[in-house]
Amino acid sequence: MEQANEAASYLAEAFRVFCEQLEEAARAVADAWEAIKAAAEFHKALLWAEAANRPLAARYHRTKKKRIRKKYAKRILAWYREEIL
Repeated sequence: MEQANEAASYLAEAFRVFCEQLEEAARAVADAWEAIKAAAEFHKALLWAEAANRPLAARYHRTKKKRIRKKYAKRILAWYREEIL
C-alpha cells in the first residue's frame, strides 16, 4: 500500500511537470502565431501602399536605417487600417 501511494505521488508530480511544460509550449505557439499574423498584415499593407500610396511605400523601401524604416512601417500600417480597412 505504501509503495502504491509513493508511485501515485510520483506520477502526479510527473503529470504536473508535464502540464506546466505543455502550458509553456502553448504560450510560445500563441506568441509565434501573433507574430505571424502581424507580419502578414504588414505585408498586405505594404502591397496596398505600393498600389495606392506610392510615395509612402517608396520612402519605406529607400530607407536603410532600421529606426527610420520602423517609423515608416508604422505609418503604412496606420494608413492601411484607416483608409483600406
